Amino acid sequence: MKISRKIMISNMTIGFLVTIFLSIMSLFVINSFIRDNVFLNMEKDIARITEVITYRGVNGITDNNNLFEIINLKRMSTTAHVFIILDTDGKLITSSIYKNPEDANEEFYMNLSKSESDRFINVQMGSYPVITYKKNITYIDTDDMEVKLQLIGLVYNSLLYKLLFDMMGPILVALFVVVLFSFAISAILGDKITKPVNVLIEMTKQIGDKQSVISKINSNDEFQIIGKALEDMSEAINFKDLESKQFYEHVSHDLKTPLTIISGYAEGINTGIFDDNREPLEKIVKQCSSLKSQIENVIYLSQLETNRQVFKIEKNSIEEIISKILDDFEVIFIKRDIEVIYQPTKSTFLQLDRDKIIRAINNIVSNGVRHTISKFKIEIIEFDNEVRVVFSDDGPGFSDELLKNPFKGYYSSDSTSNGIGLMIVYKIMEEHNYGLKIYNSNQGAVVEFIFHL
Repeated sequence: MKISRKIMISNMTIGFLVTIFLSIMSLFVINSFIRDNVFLNMEKDIARITEVITYRGVNGITDNNNLFEIINLKRMSTTAHVFIILDTDGKLITSSIYKNPEDANEEFYMNLSKSESDRFINVQMGSYPVITYKKNITYIDTDDMEVKLQLIGLVYNSLLYKLLFDMMGPILVALFVVVLFSFAISAILGDKITKPVNVLIEMTKQIGDKQSVISKINSNDEFQIIGKALEDMSEAINFKDLESKQFYEHVSHDLKTPLTIISGYAEGINTGIFDDNREPLEKIVKQCSSLKSQIENVIYLSQLETNRQVFKIEKNSIEEIISKILDDFEVIFIKRDIEVIYQPTKSTFLQLDRDKIIRAINNIVSNGVRHTISKFKIEIIEFDNEVRVVFSDDGPGFSDELLKNPFKGYYSSDSTSNGIGLMIVYKIMEEHNYGLKIYNSNQGAVVEFIFHL
């Protein structure tokens, strides 16, 4: 089901429920308002009748039968359908004409008379529910006798229901119009939502097909932000794919070199062109070792990038790790007559994966040995919140091409080296959430391992 339809259905459901809720609330509010208004008007009318009774006496009403005249005075609200006058014993003295007089009996009068409340809601007068308002009257008649009466106003509930439904009709029509209007708005908004959603769906399909996408959503809302994010994602994926293709093209080229050498020497041995096979066999062994190292680096880098290498983080002394690595390279330093400058003053413990940091530093030291002329220096510099291990040599330094994009794979004219080692170092440090920085100094190349405390 389309989103627009879902929105419309959900809004219709919500609108329907809201309409029902508002209708019920309106029913209660209007009903309460009408009853309060009826009681208020009956109170005013009874107050007016009380004035007349006090002035004329009850005989002035019953004898002249002018209660209707009183009711029809302009000052009267005439809310009540019936006015009743009872004595203190609950006996009827007089009343205006009942709509259904047969339902007004002595029991009904007696119940009204004995009630202590002045307001009665839904009193059952026979088969007709009514609401009434009662007031006790005391006045002095012509014989100077105190007379006590009960004056009651009565309204049939049928009148209230009629008023209620008369008022509810326009309200229900208004609510219905509001619901229809909300449906129309839902349809419009649903269309405005589904269009960019469909565009985003199409963009994701194109990204899945490795196509470049350009967002055409200009809605100035979250959809436009998502569209721009998908566009950036498409560019990043395509760039990454291009990098991967270039990377593996270079790797394939580098692997061909030792394979070609191995193949050439093996063919020479097979054809007997060498008088002594020891030298070509040594070169074959050397190229096999180089080939193995390159393949291992490619596999290791792939494992790092696909998170197949598990990192075991523990406290380790960085000075102890560096000392161990330098011991392993001692013979090479002596053979190449390289002076190693490294003077640790204490043990600095860092949270790291020992084996992987050893591999990373090995790669840097190995590259340093290959390019150093006479001096290779290692410094450990501690700041407030970080420790930097700085490797520097007096060689030719990094090329400008490498410094432009140092950790994406670099291949030099030297067939024995490529950028995989540096990529591995960067990936190891990145997985630790540590930093790596390379640059050239006045003396040569500099590599900084940045450990955060």
